[in-house]
Amino acid sequence: MNEPAWTPLVPLAELAPGGMRVAKAGGRQVLVHRDGEGRLFAVDNRCPHEGYPLSQGYVKDCVLTCVWHNFKFDLRDGACVAGDEAVPWFPTRVEAGMVEADLSPRPADGEVERRFASLDTALSERRVGQVARDTVRLLVAGVPPERIAVHAAAFDGLRAEYGATHVLAVASDVLECLSRFPGPEAALPLMVPLDLASEASVRRPARTLVAPEDPGGSPAAAGEALRRRVEAEDAPAAEALLLGALERGWPLAVVEGWCDRLVADHFLDFGHPAIYQRKAFALLRRAGCEGTAAVLSGHLFGIVNATREDLLPPWSAYRRAVAADEPRFEGWRGRAGSDPGWEPLPLREALRAGDEAIAFRSLGEALAAGAPLEAVLATLTLAAAERVLWFDVAHDADPTLQDDWLSATHVLTFARAVREILETNADPHLLRLLYQSARFTSVSAALDRPAAEREIAHLAVPADPERAAAAVVDAVRAKDADAAVGFASGYIAAGLPIAPLVDALVDLPLRGALTRPVVVAHGLKTPLAAAREVASLGDHPERALPLLAAVRFLASPVRERRVEQVVHEALRLVVHGKVPRTLTG
Repeated sequence: MNEPAWTPLVPLAELAPGGMRVAKAGGRQVLVHRDGEGRLFAVDNRCPHEGYPLSQGYVKDCVLTCVWHNFKFDLRDGACVAGDEAVPWFPTRVEAGMVEADLSPRPADGEVERRFASLDTALSERRVGQVARDTVRLLVAGVPPERIAVHAAAFDGLRAEYGATHVLAVASDVLECLSRFPGPEAALPLMVPLDLASEASVRRPARTLVAPEDPGGSPAAAGEALRRRVEAEDAPAAEALLLGALERGWPLAVVEGWCDRLVADHFLDFGHPAIYQRKAFALLRRAGCEGTAAVLSGHLFGIVNATREDLLPPWSAYRRAVAADEPRFEGWRGRAGSDPGWEPLPLREALRAGDEAIAFRSLGEALAAGAPLEAVLATLTLAAAERVLWFDVAHDADPTLQDDWLSATHVLTFARAVREILETNADPHLLRLLYQSARFTSVSAALDRPAAEREIAHLAVPADPERAAAAVVDAVRAKDADAAVGFASGYIAAGLPIAPLVDALVDLPLRGALTRPVVVAHGLKTPLAAAREVASLGDHPERALPLLAAVRFLASPVRERRVEQVVHEALRLVVHGKVPRTLTG
């Protein structure tokens, strides 16, 4: 326990019953109140809500009201009885006619845990201001920002109705931004996953994790058992096995390999689980703190509950192609790279054409020929980038269509996720992901703008990276997509370092260029995925395409509210008996 730091505040004689005085002491303003019975109370004069002076408020029945926003505090302990946060409270005494308060720091034991509990309450009640203040206070207290990012993902994983959401992806993504936001300033990028978690799970109770089940002695056998349980949509049994593996201390890499197969077994929920896959484990490895069970349970729950889109009628060509080619996957994976001179153009043209059957045939031929896996992955990601770069913005503005800008960005982020999985896991079964990416890219050709509108004007930029990046950002803010893409193309063609441009693009969603939390999340993760892909492409002559695609997304009008669309779909179903309209099937 700290020794009391009794600090003189105000002469008792100057404090009439019912009166208040403010004293400056210990680097803070302390409000002292004497009630009608002569009792003395001392609290911080700053309202914890927004910092306005409590001395301008009033006291009734030992409750102090802040007149600025009507927050109310019990003077006996500082507890908030109307509002969301307690006010710092100090013991008082009278010594030699002076009112004194003990301003010594309160015991630190459990303070961080209490602050995290306060953060959870704020997230559950959608109190965004309190979320921000608790985050800053945790950072000031020395809590690593990585731990807060994991906490956001864990909160989402335990509360989201059908499993992990975009919170998991952006909680991992924001860690890439931390070097530019030191100390308490890290609250800005951290607010992206926290805000999204709060919106998605407001007042939703946390799921209770099931009891762990001993996975046995064979990770391979346990992994196959997990696949069977997921295929049967038995979420509790699957979770029990996962938690048992974690409790037994099996490495994260083992569980990661299991989940790689799970996200490849089916094309799940517009590609979301595959997009989250590598990010979930990257987040946990970087953070190195508690939350692993909650984060991975949420991810697994999302995999179990996700729509298995490859079972739908429009995916029949995919099913036929995989059934025909999968028996050869093991041999093809072993021969990958045996033809270093493989020409990627036929596959690229097949993907551009929008005929999935042709794309599958071309992909199978590439694998059979021994094409380098890196070259195949690059071809898929470049074709996906073109889909985003060529997206017709009129589709996003059309309330009669489900296809929109966010769905277009998924073509690229899914292709990037496929690359990250296949580059680190040699399991032949995972080649299914190539076929999924090929179909996703092919069918999205229906969203392309006319060919005559796709030309890029390469605009000159200043030689200074910051000024050159500013030219791109100015065009993005002006919603001049052609100019923004042109300046970005000029930036990359000039050989300027990519990092300043990416930083400038990421700052746009962080600083208010987008509004709705899920749209902000896409505005953050799309340029970051594009930047990683640029790095993977190395000196490829078309390495700029992914970043140009992200720039075009950010520079285009994006419809953030969907009220007109959901009303249209309701009328279409209830009145006309028709399903929602989509161009991609």
